[in-house]
Amino acid sequence: ASNLYTTAFPAVIHNAREGDIFIFEAGVNDYYQPNPTVGGSANRDNMKIYASRIAKEAKEAGLNTILVNPNVTASPNQFGETMLFGQIMIDTADEQNVQSIDLTKRTYDLFMKLYNGDLTKVKQNFGVIKDNTHTSYLGAMKYASIIAGELYRLGYTDLINTEFEYSKTDKDG
Repeated sequence: ASNLYTTAFPAVIHNAREGDIFIFEAGVNDYYQPNPTVGGSANRDNMKIYASRIAKEAKEAGLNTILVNPNVTASPNQFGETMLFGQIMIDTADEQNVQSIDLTKRTYDLFMKLYNGDLTKVKQNFGVIKDNTHTSYLGAMKYASIIAGELYRLGYTDLINTEFEYSKTDKDG
């Protein structure tokens, strides 16, 4: 969040028009931020500060702001309904009175439904690449479809093409 606040976010604000939808996801890199002066709870505090600033400034710019926590990863020590600093995004959205999408919970539920949480199958079939976090094109498309569905649920019904669909048969059929 702190890195995006100082790099990409100023361009977002500069180029945005009132009424645009601004979707901001964070949590994994904040947790793993390799900064020797910021560690442990300091990383958590740092993320909270910058996620709050981003939400507040985007809202003040007239943007429809939606905070998103990270997709669940295929790493055994992070696989669960909550992970890393994801709850910070949900809490910040509540505090800043903006909308949120719990992508962690939605992707966890998906992996449990499809593969009963078998991370080997998640990696093989869903396209999670070797770092256990980032996905293949298939994974990115699925996450995008989850976000689109959540946008529709949040009331952005005129923006979502409900006629579009894609499918992919995994190795388990």
